[in-house]
Amino acid sequence: MARWILVAAAFVAFLPAVPSWWIAWRYHRIPTQEAGVLARVHETAPGAPPLTGAEAVGAAPDGTWFVADWALRHVVAVRPPAPGRWLPAEGRFLPRVDTVGRLHLLDVDSGVLYRFTPEGRLDRRVAVAPPNASPLFCLAPDGRLLVAAGGVIRRFREELAGLDPSWGPPPHAVPARATVGLAASAERVYAASRDGTVSVYSPSGDLVGRQPLVGNAGALDAGPDGRILLADNPTGRVFVLDREGRTVGRLVSPEGTAPAPTAADLGSTADRRLAVAAGRSLVLLALPAELP
Repeated sequence: MARWILVAAAFVAFLPAVPSWWIAWRYHRIPTQEAGVLARVHETAPGAPPLTGAEAVGAAPDGTWFVADWALRHVVAVRPPAPGRWLPAEGRFLPRVDTVGRLHLLDVDSGVLYRFTPEGRLDRRVAVAPPNASPLFCLAPDGRLLVAAGGVIRRFREELAGLDPSWGPPPHAVPARATVGLAASAERVYAASRDGTVSVYSPSGDLVGRQPLVGNAGALDAGPDGRILLADNPTGRVFVLDREGRTVGRLVSPEGTAPAPTAADLGSTADRRLAVAAGRSLVLLALPAELP
């Protein structure tokens, strides 16, 4: 009898280690693909301070990267190897660029979105989230804006003309709690949550699936080949998700390590380049010819 009591006690003591073992087993089964390092940008512009708090990045069709440094409270446009240029806007912004080259800057403190023409002229200023709501946003391929704030996701009409009535039932706000990453493809909307899952929505806002993440939940980016890229900020890892939100791959450097020291945000281009906002640097990667 005493023997079975000892066996039962050992089994119970082992149980807390099961989740960690399961996560490690799943992690090591994920295929890896090498992403070549094109550049590590630290200096910004002649006479200007280097990056110290790069927290967000947006990719423009012409190859320009808009990097938001939250420590310096500025946005810098870089296109290596040319020197960068600082934009006049001051604050903590999330930058995104649409397919026609219009820069969108969301002030994460005020909830106000600023849109600029490809020539740099301000043409829209719209409050899309309440102040101090820590909003996230992304642009769908058709140009419509999605904003996650206050535990819901809202989609705006083209030209930011109010909320999109085709997104969810009235009041056109789809529940999505603790969202830390948001991305949209032509067929799906993806929201990574702090609870370690990614929720997948239809174009009308219906929840069609929810998948567990292997890494830490973080920023999302709609990459090439119909894949979604996930930034694991504390570790600098970048995971590849399929159309259903399942983890199907992981990008590594030529040395087999995480491609960046940290990964606060991601931005990819049609020519298969990926930028990782990594605090004191912007890491530019060449994506593989085909993602898993």
